[in-house]
Amino acid sequence: MEMIIAVLVFSICSAVCVQIFAKAYITSENTQILNSSVTACSSAAELFYGFRGDLSKLQREIDVQRTSEAEPGKLSFYYDKDFARTGAGDAIYCMTMETNRIDDLMECRICMRRKSDNWLIYSLNCTMYLRETHGGKAAPEDQPLDEALPGPGAEPSDGAQMGGVL
Repeated sequence: MEMIIAVLVFSICSAVCVQIFAKAYITSENTQILNSSVTACSSAAELFYGFRGDLSKLQREIDVQRTSEAEPGKLSFYYDKDFARTGAGDAIYCMTMETNRIDDLMECRICMRRKSDNWLIYSLNCTMYLRETHGGKAAPEDQPLDEALPGPGAEPSDGAQMGGVL
């Protein structure tokens, strides 16, 4: 009788340990997916700022064959199970960048989703102020930020606005 009780207790403890390890594995997999999604979305946000919100220019500069622009203001990137960029047919995950301009603000929503069930893994919102320089003229795209704004201690003149990077 004692032996049966000992085997029963051992079986229950073993079942609990197997459940703990299974949940730890699932949590580890989900954490890895989330970390890769955060990295990809953060990189996309840096591209958004680097290309000053111009998704068509961004698409021309990166690997065009692995992205598709479904409509103006929207760009999609596709990733495989290891978060390496791939084509839409082989993709497990899809990251979209959607821009919207409201007056002097350019907004971008970046979302990483699992392609099979459209489950949202991570979302990031970016906003960029499209600042004006001297005389209300926009700064040229190829002009560095430090040349577009007056230096430290300079007084704004001719209605120039001083601002910083968001």
